[in-house]
Amino acid sequence: MAYIISSNSTPTNIAKIAENDAAKDKLYLSPSNVVHTISDSDFANLKNLTKVVSGYESDNFVYTDSNTHWDTEEELTSYINSKITVLSNTLERYPEHSDASAWTTYKNVLENFDTSTVSYPLNTSWEKYCEDNSITYVNLLELP
Repeated sequence: MAYIISSNSTPTNIAKIAENDAAKDKLYLSPSNVVHTISDSDFANLKNLTKVVSGYESDNFVYTDSNTHWDTEEELTSYINSKITVLSNTLERYPEHSDASAWTTYKNVLENFDTSTVSYPLNTSWEKYCEDNSITYVNLLELP
């Protein structure tokens, strides 16, 4: 059982995602967060950014295909650098977190990834690229 956590009572305002109860318990959720159960396949699509939440109807999330693509190496490099910044900030804030090692590993992958090895345009999300190329990754929505 996976989860979407909204930042308030507006379900489409996604604050976090969690793959299971253990992951959810590590997020340090605010009392104002609302936890919604989703399928494992919906979680996987959100994690790899092939789908995004586009609505909420009758207690169910509505998903649409994300149109993520990278036309140039510079665009992908900028995106990766923004992820490195968020991971660095998270590691600084939560150095003793039980997932800190996984975050550090992913940050190292990002810092050492040669974006010139990618064929452009890259017509998928970076996360889906990682998944397809057996690169262990973290979606930033999984961070506390």
